[in-house]
Amino acid sequence: MRKKPKVKTPCRETIPEVAVVSRVREPAFFWGAIVVILLTFALYANTLGNSFVWDDNANVLIPKRIAEIPGAFLTDLWGTGGGGHYYRPMVGLFYNLTMTLFGNGPFGFHLVNIITHTSAVLMVYLIADRFFRGCSYGKALPIPIPAGATALLFAAHPIHSESVAWMSGITDPSCSFFMLFSFYCYLLATDEGDSGSQRIYFLLSLGAFFIATLCKEVGATLPLLIVLYDFALRRQAAFSSPRRYLLRLLPFSLVAVLYLGLRWHALAGLALGGQNQGLLLENAGAGLDVTGYLINALPFFMQYLGKLLLPINLSVYYSFKPIASLLEPVGLFAILTVTGFALATWYALKRDRAIFFAMVFIVIPLLPALHFRSTGLTAFADRYLYLPVFGYVLLLVLIMARVADARHGLHKALMAACVVLFCLYSVGTFVRNGVWKNNHNLWADAVKKSPDAVFPRFCLAHTLKAEGKLSAAIEQYQAAITLNPQHASAHVNLGNAYAAQGNLSSAAAALQTAVSLAPNLVDASYNLGTIYLRMGEPAKAVEQFSRTLSLQPDSAKTHNNLGTALLATGNTEKALEHFRIAARLEPDNQQFRRNLAITSGK
Repeated sequence: MRKKPKVKTPCRETIPEVAVVSRVREPAFFWGAIVVILLTFALYANTLGNSFVWDDNANVLIPKRIAEIPGAFLTDLWGTGGGGHYYRPMVGLFYNLTMTLFGNGPFGFHLVNIITHTSAVLMVYLIADRFFRGCSYGKALPIPIPAGATALLFAAHPIHSESVAWMSGITDPSCSFFMLFSFYCYLLATDEGDSGSQRIYFLLSLGAFFIATLCKEVGATLPLLIVLYDFALRRQAAFSSPRRYLLRLLPFSLVAVLYLGLRWHALAGLALGGQNQGLLLENAGAGLDVTGYLINALPFFMQYLGKLLLPINLSVYYSFKPIASLLEPVGLFAILTVTGFALATWYALKRDRAIFFAMVFIVIPLLPALHFRSTGLTAFADRYLYLPVFGYVLLLVLIMARVADARHGLHKALMAACVVLFCLYSVGTFVRNGVWKNNHNLWADAVKKSPDAVFPRFCLAHTLKAEGKLSAAIEQYQAAITLNPQHASAHVNLGNAYAAQGNLSSAAAALQTAVSLAPNLVDASYNLGTIYLRMGEPAKAVEQFSRTLSLQPDSAKTHNNLGTALLATGNTEKALEHFRIAARLEPDNQQFRRNLAITSGK
């Protein structure tokens, strides 16, 4: 008996071109989009009452300094004119627009974040619909159930709470929206059809790609995603003429060069992210070299996969202990995980290229985050998974659709499973949004989940001090110092908290430790000088204010305080000299002018 030849489904080889434009006119598709939009907005409605948190005040309200639109493209995020870490001009423009429409309060910024996230979810819906409309999967499921499931699971994944509930996190949903919009327009531009419409879509794709790069660095990975999509799902059509295909990609290359040129000018070089992590190997006291960062990228990738699969114990800050060798248990497990993922991706390339593309969509947008030497203060963060979640949920729904087609009786059970997963994700997102409500909730949660980390305790202590809870703040500063006795800033803030309590002797002791740890730390010597003045020890105050002026010679307040200390020691002539300098540096300061007048006898 002859075996029947195997027939490959269209999805495994290529996705046929479909009439996408006419698709949006179908009632089921339209109402599906409405449901996706409403549910996405509802998921994050509880963030509208949240406050500014973490560094929102520093980031969100800075656009006043770069309000001139042309200038925003020629400077870093903070408008310093070069030498910064982040080139994200579109973010500053978003903030400017938000303040223009809604003022400086947090409500408007949260609303814009929700709208931006909802827009990205809508693009996920459109792209996923194209996947399932063009391939043979999901025929057992009512249209547009697969696309809607993909979009809603993407919308509700709890990992997104950081990017949406945190106002400074708009970089990820904004970049992702423009990346997905560019990708979608590229698909439309390369369809068979009216050449005039194709040119318009192609120009829209290029423009959106450029804007995506100006939102965040991950936008630059889009051309690689486009090539992999064409390779996996439109190989014959795209690569039948290599020269023609290269010419199609050339405009994307030119846009990338333009972006890199602007970035180089704004940052005085190709800075690849935030500050150097300076991570130390445990019990070695040595920092990571290039090899060390490459080794630790594998555990990072494993951890990111874990958060995609099981988004629990999410935190604004994760403790990460680098490994020195891949032969350590964590390293070996990471090798097994990465190898398993790579083999599964290779198998999908051979057997099912839609699933292959979903898997590479997890990896490609994550690549910049794996260069964690320059990812900013937090080496590992939920926000870096914003776009990779699309690859994950697309993979999940593709597998479910395949099972539904193979076993028709299971399609209702799979739809129910999607509903249950969406509900679980929604509960997780709702709860996580509450953690981002204010700084107290945020850092208390981080301390609970990373009790051995200094940074969350430091931030919680700072928050408690601002709330007037000095005893609780002192407790957290002391805990941070116990974890890292060399943390000079923690000693400074501990001293400030003691001073606010009126405990001047303890304040002086903490600030003396800070000065000994960091002799060049201006706040340490200045604050110690003010404590000595309050304690009635002007000679010691003179020493500290003199040290401060050696570090910051144009500080009017330090000159004034040094004059006060000198006057208390009986050195009127020297005190008068410093009062004159203070009044010259800040001529409108009434206190400085009064001190000068009283001392000079005028």
